[in-house]
Amino acid sequence: LNVIACAKHYVGDGGTDGGVNEGNTLSSFEHLESVHLRPFLDCLSLHVSTVMASFSSWNGTKLHCNYYLITELLKEELGFK
Repeated sequence: LNVIACAKHYVGDGGTDGGVNEGNTLSSFEHLESVHLRPFLDCLSLHVSTVMASFSSWNGTKLHCNYYLITELLKEELGFK
């Protein structure tokens, strides 16, 4: 039996204003990093196979198309392949 884990919903989905699905997380990058990124760091250290991007927003920008958070941070800085 093989199982693939998926870390979701990258990143900040749990901090949306009012807890609304596909809502907006209003925070500084420092808060996003210290609170919402931490569980993903744990998942990456355990070699999670997939990461699902959130459909929520961070300060008004959709997370699933945020170049910095997905490409520069997750893939390049944190090494997710």
